[in-house]
Amino acid sequence: MTDNSLSKMDEQKAHKNADRDKYNQLNKGIINECRKAKEIWFNKQCEEIEKLEKHHNSEEMSAKVKEL
Repeated sequence: MTDNSLSKMDEQKAHKNADRDKYNQLNKGIINECRKAKEIWFNKQCEEIEKLEKHHNSEEMSAKVKEL
């Protein structure tokens, strides 16, 4: 998660009981940001695994796959 997502979560909490439409709008934005952050994280992990494979480091590669 990014700092931007966390600040939106704080703003979302403020609108939870007051303005339901604003709350729902913020919630959708937070979900989208979290999905993007997750995708970026997985891509970095895959790049690292590919790098280990290129260097023929099968033990660390297997450990990284098992960790995921």
